Amino acid sequence: MYGQRALGKNVMDIRQHNCRAKNDIEVGDNMMIMNIAPSAFFTNCAELIAGDRITKINGTPVKTKAEAVAALKGCVGNDVKLELLRRQFTSPVTAERAKKIGLTRLDGFTYFMLTCTKDSTDPVSSFGFTLKLLKNRAHVIALDPKGIASIYFCIGDALLDLDGTPIPFNDIEFVRGYTQKFNKLVFRFLLRYTQFYIS
Repeated sequence: MYGQRALGKNVMDIRQHNCRAKNDIEVGDNMMIMNIAPSAFFTNCAELIAGDRITKINGTPVKTKAEAVAALKGCVGNDVKLELLRRQFTSPVTAERAKKIGLTRLDGFTYFMLTCTKDSTDPVSSFGFTLKLLKNRAHVIALDPKGIASIYFCIGDALLDLDGTPIPFNDIEFVRGYTQKFNKLVFRFLLRYTQFYIS
C-alpha cells in the first residue's frame, strides 16, 4: 500500500556546534524544535530542522521541555549531541542551496530538502498530487493515497524549487515536467512547510 513509507521517522544523531541553547533553538512542550535562530541556520544548527523532535541530549533521554532546556543550558559553549526523530526523506537546507534560489525565510515556517526516489515496485502512473501555484510556490492541496506523492508529501507543503531551480512565477508546466520525468529520476524539492502540519 502506497504511503506507508511516510509513516516512520528517522532516528538521527546530530551534533550541534558551540551550543548557545536558548539563543539558538526553541523547544516546544512536545520536545519538538519549534524555531531556530536565523543566525544559527547555517552555523551552529546547520544539521537541524524545525520540526525535529528531541529524544536524547548527549546520550541522556529527555522527556519534558524543562529537562531539554536545562540540558541545553548545561552545554552552552560546547558541542552537544542530539538524538532526534525526523520526518523521513528530509534533510536541512544547505547554505549553497538557499543562496542559489535567493531563499528568504519567514517566521512560522520550516524549510527542508525532500529527496524523492522511485522504487522498482512503484507504479508508472501519475505522481499523485494536486498543486496550486501562488507566485513562485507550488502548494500541495490534494494527494492520491495510491500515488507516489503520498509517500513523501503532506497537504500544506509548498515547493520552492526543483533540483535547485526556483519555480518560475505561476508556471505549472515547469512542475508538471519534473513530475513526468519522475519515472526515471531521483529529484530533490526544497519545501516550505507550516509547523501546523508537523506531527
